[in-house]
Amino acid sequence: MEAAAEMALRLRAAANDRLAGYEPLALVAAPLLALLVARTLHAAANAVADRGLVAIAIAAVKSAPVPRPSCLLAR
Repeated sequence: MEAAAEMALRLRAAANDRLAGYEPLALVAAPLLALLVARTLHAAANAVADRGLVAIAIAAVKSAPVPRPSCLLAR
């Protein structure tokens, strides 16, 4: 039992040593960014499951802005 407690203390100390080199803001922002990415991927997967990949591709092409020729732009 004491060996397990000693090992837990050593693991905690090692984790603290590694995390001490990072900015506290990064330690807070990294999980929040991971949640944002996960929600975005989940929403994209749900959209594909609901509408289908072809329908989403067609909608993306239709909603893309139309490029204008440079000769029509005002100088």
